[in-house]
Amino acid sequence: MKKRNGLIILTLLLPLLAGCPAQRTLSSEEEAFVGFWHSAPALGGNTWGERYFFFPDGRFAFLYGEWPDENQRDVSFSGTWVLEEDKLILNITEKVFLEGGKVIEDTVGEKWQGAVEKTMRINPPEERTVTLTPLTDDDIFPEHPLKKTTFDGQSFWKTHNDPEAYIEQLK
Repeated sequence: MKKRNGLIILTLLLPLLAGCPAQRTLSSEEEAFVGFWHSAPALGGNTWGERYFFFPDGRFAFLYGEWPDENQRDVSFSGTWVLEEDKLILNITEKVFLEGGKVIEDTVGEKWQGAVEKTMRINPPEERTVTLTPLTDDDIFPEHPLKKTTFDGQSFWKTHNDPEAYIEQLK
């Protein structure tokens, strides 16, 4: 009877365990990248620039800037990440983009009207290699020093060590 109960419990738990992301040990360089990165050193205003979220379990998300443009319909992409020397390897498993609609002018500026977000799963994952520069200390705000690097030549600042701090942007 105990053996049968054990099998029943195991059968019920396996689907739950299968959905858990595998934890990996981060290198010290990877630990330094965990957090929220923004394409400007200051946050604020009505729009955000491009943003990276690097999670300690190896997941990442990238959000494009919030400047409406009829020719730029991509919203985000996400997947897993790893550092290899001076390269960031992104394995993209999902992309979100806008379909339909148009850009209109309102009292705050331009915005999308009538566009619908669509999600596309990528299988097999799309591998993207991003060239990095070494992390540097940027004392643009002496009371709140920031880490800075470039992703393929574009500057980014680590504005928070916890990627969950701005998680509402991913919803």
